[in-house]
Amino acid sequence: MEQSYKKYLSYTQRELEIKLNRERDKMTPLERREILQAVGEERKRLRSVQATKKTLDAEWIALMQPLHVELKTVSNLRRYKTRNYNVPERNHAMTEYHNVLIKIRKLLTQYHKAYDMTPIRLAREKNVPNDGQHWTDWIPPHVKEKITALFAAIPHRPKAKTKIPFERKETPTTWRRDRTTLARRVEQELAAAYKDLANDPDEYDNEYHREYISRLELAIKALAAWEEDTPLPRTWQAMFGNKTYEYAVSAGNGSA
Repeated sequence: MEQSYKKYLSYTQRELEIKLNRERDKMTPLERREILQAVGEERKRLRSVQATKKTLDAEWIALMQPLHVELKTVSNLRRYKTRNYNVPERNHAMTEYHNVLIKIRKLLTQYHKAYDMTPIRLAREKNVPNDGQHWTDWIPPHVKEKITALFAAIPHRPKAKTKIPFERKETPTTWRRDRTTLARRVEQELAAAYKDLANDPDEYDNEYHREYISRLELAIKALAAWEEDTPLPRTWQAMFGNKTYEYAVSAGNGSA
């Protein structure tokens, strides 16, 4: 896009048309059409870039949030050393586990900041188990085995809680809570999309926005019919291309 056209991006489509009409004595009709076309194409490109970045941010952040929680928990456990329970096996296991968590956080952060692809797409490309739905899926089996063996070697204390490395915490209660939370986010995003369309049809009445609304509506139907205890996607965007999503949409009388 020519630099001279970029100054027009701050205007809505309707505002730009009015402005160019007021300046019609300064340019030819062809020049006005070229400006409108160039600005329209640049807006479409920027919307696509922003939508892609928003999707990638949402999916990578959702993947890494439980990892951040686990890292904080392990950091606190490493600092918690009592006079009666400061044994080398425990300290070594905690330190090694902490190092693994730091390393996987760095790796996943690099994947995120590359803004190249979603976690599920990258996981399939790299043959990560379970489509990389959980941060533990990204850790090689031999690393898990090593850390698990270190924790198994910690002397047992009666009535003491045992730390389980790489634990995937999911209960029926948390599953229902997570589905409700995701559904609420989709409903809020759909309401905002409807509002944008109503308030500024010149800007939002286009193929991209209509497809965006259609996918949000399908996501709501799919979540309502999602089979309990089957893995939930981290974001609604991750549903598309997901076999469970396709089944749920069919069960909810939608169409993928």
